[in-house]
Amino acid sequence: MRWGIVRFPGSFGAEDFAEAVCPQPASGDVAVFIGHLEADLPDVEVVVLPAGMAFDDLPRVGVLAARSPVLSAIRRFADAGGLVVGLGNGFQILCEAGLLPGRFDENACGGFLARPVRLRVENVANPLVNRGNVADRLWLPMAARHAAWRGEKGDLESLERNGRIILRYDPLASGLLGEDPIGAEGGVAALTNHASNVVGAMVNPEYAALPRDRAFGLSSDGNILFESLRAWVSLSAGRESSSR
Repeated sequence: MRWGIVRFPGSFGAEDFAEAVCPQPASGDVAVFIGHLEADLPDVEVVVLPAGMAFDDLPRVGVLAARSPVLSAIRRFADAGGLVVGLGNGFQILCEAGLLPGRFDENACGGFLARPVRLRVENVANPLVNRGNVADRLWLPMAARHAAWRGEKGDLESLERNGRIILRYDPLASGLLGEDPIGAEGGVAALTNHASNVVGAMVNPEYAALPRDRAFGLSSDGNILFESLRAWVSLSAGRESSSR
């Protein structure tokens, strides 16, 4: 699969993501890096906005990146049915760009969190966790100061009603003694747009995918997300082929 991975100034996640999804040349996966000034996208099957700190998160997370020329190309790609995934800072950028609903506030703990979090799968009819099961628990790393998703009035109810919430923070494992250090509205950690082709998740699966990650005591649950994305693209390609 051809993964289009967007690079923004100050962002540090593009290379790590590429290594996780393309661990060896024989895997069949190819990473194609896309600059933030690009007006058009190369031939890719999915566009990923990876974790990082685009433009040093100034003046607020995602706002400058959301106004980069490449976002116009990404919007056209999504409007045509292309798969777009934002992870960590990439999720924040998609919200700032209006491709996903909501915004992000500072964590309830008032500081930066870099740790694995336990997440509950809410819906599997989407690109991100179709290789999982509802109510599964996943352990995935996160690293963010502004991870607390907030919706506009009625957003949360609409997301719940239409099955667009993909992952929630598990309250039983969100923090010491049961406190919630993040404070996201409705516990939302990942969601999708109406068409299920634009997805955002406040996680870093690229750090829970390789053998070295397990050596550091991390899970391999990131591979569930990557295999789900590959399956979604393969299924979509099959549908297009059969409709011709």
